[in-house]
Amino acid sequence: MRLLSQNPKTGEIRMLVTNPDDLWHLYNIILPGDHVSASTYRREEARDDAIRAEREKKVRVFITILVERCEFAEMQSALRVTGRIEEAPFDTGSYHTLNLDEGTDFTLRKEEWPPHVMQRIREAVEGKGNSRLIAIAVEYGEATVALIKSFGVQETATIHSTSVKETPGKREKSDFFTQIIDHVRALPRLPVIVVGPGFIKDDFLREARRVDPSIFSAAQLIHTGQGGMAGIREAVSKGENARLLENVRLADEARVVEELKGRIATGAPCTYGLNEVSTALEAGAVETLIVSDALLREGRVNSMMPLAEEKAATVFIVTSRWEPGQQIDALGGVAALLRYRMAQ
Repeated sequence: MRLLSQNPKTGEIRMLVTNPDDLWHLYNIILPGDHVSASTYRREEARDDAIRAEREKKVRVFITILVERCEFAEMQSALRVTGRIEEAPFDTGSYHTLNLDEGTDFTLRKEEWPPHVMQRIREAVEGKGNSRLIAIAVEYGEATVALIKSFGVQETATIHSTSVKETPGKREKSDFFTQIIDHVRALPRLPVIVVGPGFIKDDFLREARRVDPSIFSAAQLIHTGQGGMAGIREAVSKGENARLLENVRLADEARVVEELKGRIATGAPCTYGLNEVSTALEAGAVETLIVSDALLREGRVNSMMPLAEEKAATVFIVTSRWEPGQQIDALGGVAALLRYRMAQ
């Protein structure tokens, strides 16, 4: 994302969308009650009658809408922002949907710009968290291929070996590996990680590097205790893989949620749920505030954000589109790592 201008007096920031990952950031930044201004197309208002109106051509206009709803269309790489038109050459008061996509120049106006929102904009401008990876989980008899994006993990294929034996023959193993390599060749060229238990992942990567070094020469191996999507999630969440996944935002999300789960399991200082976290914030006990992006968009934690800043707590927003964020949703959408244990 490119920051074009900023006006503190009006609360306006003008931005340019430069890649699809920006749209995910904006989905978590643009909220109901904000104002978004951009060029768009609308039919001119009727001048004579309804029949004449149907024939009117769409014209390019610059409008401002009061946001009521945002929809992230992942497959179309677009963000649909819907609301009533507040400023326009005509049709003021009508509803309109602005489609933000790569190349869109728009202005966002907020009454307040919380620190966590400004941090998200800085991350988008710096490109932090935008890296994507291809993850291949290989185990005996099955391989799972997934794209690790800034906003989730998308499984693209599950490939089965023709042999169900734990020690497939050379030909069977070669056919299995070829299917995996062919599938990865059809995906965008991205860095690759190969994960899984046992030694078959090592055998696969060795063969893949021989067959297509342009894709696999720089691929990294990560040992996990399981295969499939569970193995990919395990690899992403492991602290020791931080260097390999340092530009993948999902890895940070997975690690903070894993730490929370570990604290819950051992009784270390943490809490979850709206009331419990609010109490801990008031007491200044919160070290890291973990918020589901779904809850954030609902506006139910608005009062927590300035309080977290006041109490010097770090705010960490996780996406509900993959398992760690869904686990936070199951805990009420908000949790906290505490500086000390709260009295019961």
